[in-house]
Amino acid sequence: MQATVRYTRTGGTERTTPQAYGLHAEVVASVDMPKELFVFKVSAPSNTDPEAGEVESYFDRVASPVDISEYPVGVSDPENGMPYYRAAEVYIVERSSEAREDTCDLVKRDINELIATLKALESEGVTEEVIHG
Repeated sequence: MQATVRYTRTGGTERTTPQAYGLHAEVVASVDMPKELFVFKVSAPSNTDPEAGEVESYFDRVASPVDISEYPVGVSDPENGMPYYRAAEVYIVERSSEAREDTCDLVKRDINELIATLKALESEGVTEEVIHG
């Protein structure tokens, strides 16, 4: 199992001091696993929003094996108890370049842990045979 992720950093050069530092992470290729590794949570419609009924989604985490098996790709249905979906890319905005790099390191670590867990699930197992009755 393998995932190739492209990390693009925006904002923050030696000549500028932006108020936001962006990180775009996109799974551009994968082997024996889905590309949709980023979990988003969909908020409930806001009654205070002038365009009530619109929903927003927020990056929540890198997917776990359970998330991969349960959450749909690209769509969610919060009204029916499915407020999450998975996508192959995420754009995160941080307040400093240090926070952006910390977030990038966390995403990389979580993806590595996901792949290690998926490999362990595929290779390790205990078989039990039980005669019932």
